[in-house]
Amino acid sequence: MSGGFSHLTNIKPLPGEGRTDYRHLPEFIRALLYELAITDSAEKKAVLMKRAQEAAAIIVERLAPVGWNGEGLPLEPDGKRISIRTASEAMEALALLWAVDGGPWLGRAQHVAHRLKSWQRSEGCWPVYLRAESGEPEGDEMCAAAPLSLLRRLDQLLGTCEYTDTAERAVDWLLHHEYPMKSRVDKKSNKTH
Repeated sequence: MSGGFSHLTNIKPLPGEGRTDYRHLPEFIRALLYELAITDSAEKKAVLMKRAQEAAAIIVERLAPVGWNGEGLPLEPDGKRISIRTASEAMEALALLWAVDGGPWLGRAQHVAHRLKSWQRSEGCWPVYLRAESGEPEGDEMCAAAPLSLLRRLDQLLGTCEYTDTAERAVDWLLHHEYPMKSRVDKKSNKTH
């Protein structure tokens, strides 16, 4: 390669290869895509795109298996549960990558968004963790910000309003809870506070 980027062809393995913990990769993908957008070098763009696609492939390798209620959502390192926040961030990164490369990432992000629609509580939030096999909530902590971001991003990228109602319920929940990241479900009333 010419142009001063020959060192980019001999880069270290991704910081997730060979490990089950992929949770840093959505941020890694977003940073690579940002660099891709601002660089003028075709060679550097090619390397940045290749690395973003490799990181996306690592995320896809960590999905819950077919037949599980959490099928198609990224598993936590324990392989038994799903973090709604981490899954949402990972799928938003895949959707952003799809917008740049047109690759196979969009369907996975849409699948997760559809699952989020079905798992949203009536007051607009989601359990922070789900048991991957059963889809049952684990613990009583609730969240809404990361799923909201994914839903809005998909509507923006696709030019649709498919996720608007779900997103609006999440916004309402965020605005009416003093500490939404630490909200818990009251076991007696089944409401968040």
